Amino acid sequence: MLFRSNSIRDLGYKSAGTAINELVDNSIESGAEQIHIAYDVTKDDRVSAIAIMDDGHGMIPDMIRASVVWGGTDREGSRKLFGRYGYGLPSASVSQGKAFAVFSRIDSGNFYKVEMDLDLINEGKYLQDNKVVVPEPTKDVLPSWVKEYADAKFRGGADALKTVVVWTKLEDR
Repeated sequence: MLFRSNSIRDLGYKSAGTAINELVDNSIESGAEQIHIAYDVTKDDRVSAIAIMDDGHGMIPDMIRASVVWGGTDREGSRKLFGRYGYGLPSASVSQGKAFAVFSRIDSGNFYKVEMDLDLINEGKYLQDNKVVVPEPTKDVLPSWVKEYADAKFRGGADALKTVVVWTKLEDR
């Protein structure tokens, strides 16, 4: 079975700015005082990755896994702030690139990461009985460029980070 990722990718985010706004909303809802957007560039000055990072409350590993699933939320139907359906993070992320990773922690310990890659889904890596199965969270470290940015520009450095969403396999859309 071929996963039809193109229809998911075209859910309405017309620019990187509107897609980033979705993740900024999530950061605000998590109580973040700092929200930064950074990018990595190739040797020929092309943006190769974008990171949205915050110092909000972070997520436990099971919530990280839920955050990458369309409809995964702990705020179902909430009218307090912005998010209520659980489509923002994955939809905004794949609208800009074919892969994204969510790193998060609730304290100063290790980051846990869940990564989704549409190319790998299309190749069958995450399919089980013709259904997409989200990988289990794993302990991981932040990409070096994210850590370097945070240490230089984020109040409290990388130690203050709680959630980082990294978009990769970016495309001009």
